[in-house]
Amino acid sequence: MAWIELAEEDRKKYGTPERIEFQYGEWGLKSIDALENEVGWTLEDLGNELQRKMRDEHGDVVMENKLDDAGNPVLADDGTAEQVEVTRPSKKALAAVVWLVLRGIGIRVPWDDFDPRAVGLRVNWSDEGKAEGPEDLPA
Repeated sequence: MAWIELAEEDRKKYGTPERIEFQYGEWGLKSIDALENEVGWTLEDLGNELQRKMRDEHGDVVMENKLDDAGNPVLADDGTAEQVEVTRPSKKALAAVVWLVLRGIGIRVPWDDFDPRAVGLRVNWSDEGKAEGPEDLPA
């Protein structure tokens, strides 16, 4: 199960538990409508922003070695390491997910009043995944 942890100050501000479990994509219809009306994004927009391609200073998509389950580079037929595009969610997309998760547990905050802190926010997308926060993302 995926989970989020807000910074202590935000837990107090929004009245949340320390850790909130959630299933990505299992949003209620009213939450989907609120996402569209308050945030201005469809679910497709949110998904795209969560999988946004990372770009370097020249605007080129950043690539990294594809790794196998043991963490070793996967080699192509010519012996070179296979490359994959690096994706990083936008900070607004992370905030939108947190906002939707809070709505899912009955905490309704108008989007314009919602601004969770980056420092202390942790998101774990699955049981196996590493928790990450906005501070782990490039600017």
